[in-house]
Amino acid sequence: PRCNIGTYVIMMDNDFHRLEPEHRNEYPESAPIILEENVWLGARVIVLRGVTIGAGSVVGAGSVLTRDIPPRQGAAGVPAQAITPL
Repeated sequence: PRCNIGTYVIMMDNDFHRLEPEHRNEYPESAPIILEENVWLGARVIVLRGVTIGAGSVVGAGSVLTRDIPPRQGAAGVPAQAITPL
């Protein structure tokens, strides 16, 4: 509830294919993406599979989330890192 999601945000719960040529038609396992309450994702943020974004966190525009962000944190970068408590 109460999440703000900017324009062109991409949330992918699957890697879509494997890298090895002989396995490219196989789909890897999906992993849920969890947005806790009152999360704000800036424009063009990319969230990869299995990531949890803690309640009250803010993610800067253009960031790529590859791992969890704790509650009440500001995060930014490629890959995104928690940079400041809120």
